[in-house]
Amino acid sequence: MSTASLYDSHISSRGHGAGFASIVALLLAIGVLYAGIQLYIDLSSAPVMSALPYILLGFALLIALGFEMCNGFHDTMAANGSGLQWGTVKSLALAWVLTLPAAITLSTCLFALFIHLF
Repeated sequence: MSTASLYDSHISSRGHGAGFASIVALLLAIGVLYAGIQLYIDLSSAPVMSALPYILLGFALLIALGFEMCNGFHDTMAANGSGLQWGTVKSLALAWVLTLPAAITLSTCLFALFIHLF
């Protein structure tokens, strides 16, 4: 029996992992809620007309995402034992491009929600 068929039979016998996906979704929701609350607490003491906190948070977000993207490239190359894989670079770049606007939109909506609630 070939190695590929052993892996295929092992993967197909594991199920869909709906319980794991539910746990990940719950933890993600808790993390987003916590981040929104902390963002509200941090920015509530700043003057309303000041744009500086938003600029600094956006700058920090770009630095953090850039670091994670570089770390992903490094880990991928280390795991493969090879050089830069362009398919992986394209996937990571696409994920980064899609994640950044989603994070900005989500944090803006949460901030606006918490401003109106509290």
